Amino acid sequence: MALISVQRATELIPNFNTGDLTVMTDCVNAASEIIEKWCNRTFAVTTYDELYDGCGYQNLLLNNYPLISIQKIAKNQFNVLQLMNPVQSNTTATVATDATNVYLATVNASNPSQQASIVLPRANYTTIQSLADDINNNTNNNPIAPASVGWHAYALGTYNLWPVSALYAPQGALDARWGTPYLWLHVITLYSFDFNPAVGEVVSVQGFERGYRNFRVQYTAGFDPIPEPVQQACAELSATTYLARNLNPNANNESLGDYSYTNIAEKSFKNLSATAYQGLLMYKNRRVPKFKLFS
Repeated sequence: MALISVQRATELIPNFNTGDLTVMTDCVNAASEIIEKWCNRTFAVTTYDELYDGCGYQNLLLNNYPLISIQKIAKNQFNVLQLMNPVQSNTTATVATDATNVYLATVNASNPSQQASIVLPRANYTTIQSLADDINNNTNNNPIAPASVGWHAYALGTYNLWPVSALYAPQGALDARWGTPYLWLHVITLYSFDFNPAVGEVVSVQGFERGYRNFRVQYTAGFDPIPEPVQQACAELSATTYLARNLNPNANNESLGDYSYTNIAEKSFKNLSATAYQGLLMYKNRRVPKFKLFS
């Protein structure tokens, strides 16, 4: 997502040629992406669904901040939907899900080029049981006869009435021909927590027991509006990129009569104005991935 409007970038270029708006749009998009990569964050307000390692303490630092709201914090990963396709003529059978669909795919051993793919939109189902029923009955979204498909699904325990929208994504593709994979979700919701929006810290008296990806947090974070120093940096970088398109990047210097220029040997964000560069440093997310060894 662009951090600024094209008009904001053109303010830095006197007598800007409006015929180059498409070029400047590309410059703004490129500058926005590289700034977000360098700052290690998404600036716009965005909703996240992420898994975290419990640290054994009462606080948890989220990847994105400032926090606007937290929709849910859950723990204890449980298998809620079992699937299998034991048809012997199938070489492979896999199940997968993303935020939009559940995917069932098979390849026939006698004709490997023949593939059967079933796409089940998650929005079509209210409960995990209704999804399992449709897979077993092969009614909706599936023109292939049940005998040739061989899919079986089992909604497990009391979780059969949980919403399909609660399934974590992405999952898979998981082998359902030689194994019996499960789709899962985190089932125990924290009932008491508070958070510090400015630094993305969540605090709970229930604690965050140690584990690997054992907490699921659904939350919204970001800036509205985008901070002014970041907008200035994006405008300067966009304008610099636009103006440099007529220069030879391989030439250190060039002169023609009274005209001459010298190319900067090393280009970086440090070449931006003090306001822009210091602004980016202010908003740089310096958190690094954590690696744990489990004995």
